Amino acid sequence: MCGITGVIQRDPVDRAFLETCCSTLKHRGPDHTGIHIAGNVGIGMTRLAIIDLSSGNQPMFSPDGSIAVVFNGEIYNFPELKKILSSKHVFKTTSDTEVILNGYIEWGADVFEKLNGIFAVALWDAGKRQLILARDPMGVKPLYYSAERDRFMFSSELKTFTSTGIASTVSMTAVRQFLSSGYVFHPFSSIEGVCQLPQGELLIVDNDLHVAKKKFRTLPPAGFEKGLSEDDWARRLADELKRAVIRQTISDVPVGLLLSSGLDSMFILSALKESGSFSNLKTYTVYYDNPTFNEHKDVKRITSDWGIANEQALLDGKGVSAELENMCYHLDNLDFLPTSIAIYFASKLAGSRGKVVLAGNGGDELFFGYPTHKATSLLLKMGPAAAALSMLRPLTRFLPGGDDYLTLREKATRFTSACGRKPELAHLLWRNIFDFSEMNSLMGVSNSDISSLDQIMAPQLDAFKEADELGYTRMDRFMAADLKTWMTDCSLSMWDKAGMAASLEIRVPIIDLDFVGSCLSIPPEIRAADPGSKRLFRKMCSLALPPEIVNLPKHGFQAPVAEWMRGPLKNSFMEYTRALPNDIFSKEYREKLWRDFEAGHRDNSLKLWCLGCLSVWAGKHNIKWTSTTAENSF
Repeated sequence: MCGITGVIQRDPVDRAFLETCCSTLKHRGPDHTGIHIAGNVGIGMTRLAIIDLSSGNQPMFSPDGSIAVVFNGEIYNFPELKKILSSKHVFKTTSDTEVILNGYIEWGADVFEKLNGIFAVALWDAGKRQLILARDPMGVKPLYYSAERDRFMFSSELKTFTSTGIASTVSMTAVRQFLSSGYVFHPFSSIEGVCQLPQGELLIVDNDLHVAKKKFRTLPPAGFEKGLSEDDWARRLADELKRAVIRQTISDVPVGLLLSSGLDSMFILSALKESGSFSNLKTYTVYYDNPTFNEHKDVKRITSDWGIANEQALLDGKGVSAELENMCYHLDNLDFLPTSIAIYFASKLAGSRGKVVLAGNGGDELFFGYPTHKATSLLLKMGPAAAALSMLRPLTRFLPGGDDYLTLREKATRFTSACGRKPELAHLLWRNIFDFSEMNSLMGVSNSDISSLDQIMAPQLDAFKEADELGYTRMDRFMAADLKTWMTDCSLSMWDKAGMAASLEIRVPIIDLDFVGSCLSIPPEIRAADPGSKRLFRKMCSLALPPEIVNLPKHGFQAPVAEWMRGPLKNSFMEYTRALPNDIFSKEYREKLWRDFEAGHRDNSLKLWCLGCLSVWAGKHNIKWTSTTAENSF
């Protein structure tokens, strides 16, 4: 695990510049820094040593020195690939990096199709004068790049571009995406001129800086395995997920677990316990001083009964306030929805104790576990009649509200606000922060050439087109879109940045490629039965977990932001939101958000949180604001 960066340009690469680039990634790999410069090409990395601690440093070179590779991630099937390659290639290390290197020598760029893991790879082939970049098929590891006339640059994080002054102007398109949905959609990034490499794609950059793109792996075409009952699938998936969990514990350092009372991480805990190989397993939990959002007592009881170490940390508004600037620095692609708070602090806790943890990402996307899936299913059943419900939105203000998680008023407001939209757009808007009219009130129309919500959401809507081309139908279309959008651009991005801020590798067994392949072969009438409940996943978990765990209520990683905004965060966030540039963000509208929130007319806490974090982020990265929209080049 590490951070990778590099450049190919017209002129010779300055070593001091590449060293500066690497320094921006030191938190991702404090154990070693490696740099290779060959004239106008330079690649570098900072290493977090996890596998082959003594001889796994990078860059790693082919026997003739013509090929150099830097690699961020872990390859879980590298022992199997090594056996295949050993008949033709001599291995000098026990690292997965060398398997990628020899795999490239043997298969060329086709090697990336064979990897089961999480990775961002940069490979310089001096013989072909080509720089090759690749990102894993699920998008667990990020990779950003900028393509200018005289220079192509890449890095694991955006702060490499802002800290070196290569790019520092905000992308207003990305800001509108963030304020609409809470995250930035690939291939955009929050910085103008810097793009995200989509999951499962590679770039080939030649010595003349010509860039070619290629997909090496995507979701499989829809093709469902018939003949198995729901119970059959539950048993099969339980066995396959257990294998995925054990496969992802490959490491030369201890592996821990980020643990909540949710089924996802509890199943992982059960699989580790059942294997018998983790008697000294350490688990980590953070909790809030608010009963609506808490689950730590359930976790403590279960781990105590099972004889497993569990370390817990209280997370409150004062702690968030003290750490907010660091959070907004590390979550550098506007990755700071409130769910990032628990992830950031859990990573900080676990990172102070070790280098590797497992986490329970992906179950809600694969098994339709979010309230958004339930809402979408209801909308599809209602058909055209659903549009009439949008007229009821003004009445939702009379429903019970408050600062608790997903109150009746909040759920009704979100549902009715999107009912007049086509199902694809409605599915994206269930998670809406500012709706289109609110965004125009906040930012006006003069600061954008975006004239409709469809334009803002275009990259997300494209995911539905891809799902259609692959043959997915009805609810499976929404699952496929979630995997390509919400999970990659929001959820996984937060987990990666938060973990690496603490020099911690976070692995995600539920989206192991082999397990995902099995899940996508399940007929949707079984996998998507009763959307919002994770019925099949719950049945699978019941084979490994006692009923008192299976039946625990779902909490998620939400945070009591509204409560904090009335208390320890109020004054600072008022300053942050007021510090945003008045020529872009309406001062009057921002003040109205605060007045309505303080008077209890509307829960604007999420809006104020996002605006405040946006302001802190801009300050930490010395962002230049612009009042014109400029699309990222890609």
